[in-house]
Amino acid sequence: MSDNRSGATGRGRRILVRAGFWLAGAALAAVFFLAPARLGEWIGRRVTGEDTSQLGTVLSWSLEAGWITFLVLLAAGLVRQARDGRRDRDRRAGWEAVAREQAAVRRQKHQYTEALANLQTLRRLLLLGDGLTGMTRLTFADCALVEPRAAHRNGPRVPTVVDTGGRVEISHDAIVYRGAERQETWEFDHLQQVMHAADHVAIAVGNRKSVSGVLLPPAFRAVFTFAVDARRHGLTWTDQVSRRFNAIETELVRGLEASRGQESGVPV
Repeated sequence: MSDNRSGATGRGRRILVRAGFWLAGAALAAVFFLAPARLGEWIGRRVTGEDTSQLGTVLSWSLEAGWITFLVLLAAGLVRQARDGRRDRDRRAGWEAVAREQAAVRRQKHQYTEALANLQTLRRLLLLGDGLTGMTRLTFADCALVEPRAAHRNGPRVPTVVDTGGRVEISHDAIVYRGAERQETWEFDHLQQVMHAADHVAIAVGNRKSVSGVLLPPAFRAVFTFAVDARRHGLTWTDQVSRRFNAIETELVRGLEASRGQESGVPV
């Protein structure tokens, strides 16, 4: 019962406050519109000494018309200023979107170029036929570290990006992620499985319970997988490896040409 009364009282107060605001606004509007007319009448009385005069009426209407014209011009100026400001914001947003698109295309082209360079390095290592035991380090930039995390307490653990802006290095003994705040190492001696998810590569090692992994740009994934398989299984240059190399190279060249086409098609 008391709750109903307090609710009704609160609604009544809000109605009164809203009505007060409307009355105050109406009073201010009346003052703004009527003040020039009153000023004209007052000037007429001061000049003629009469309460009502033709001069006062003319001045009253003239001042009222001038005041209304000023308010209309002021409102039109404010509307135009707001419209120009909105147009400028839209133009700046368009320029920023173009700049972001240009940067993304340039980054993608650089990634395909870097992936092709890593692929050629891997080819030279495979031709040596030593099972990549003396493997030169391959580096992949713009990567992220992925670990299983729960969104809330006792919730399911799902792959989550925990560090970004890092690079992944593959050497003869390990896969290493070096990020802005985190570093992770997966040694080949303990490597058990490499699993490809929709958006990242999960790496399972025997000396660690949780399965972490890396998120690589699309241009790097095939070369990364090829290099890991070559190191794990001691691949050498065979017809099968050659066909796999040619397929990856074809895809990378196609992606590089597409990114170049996008770059030339992006408006400046």
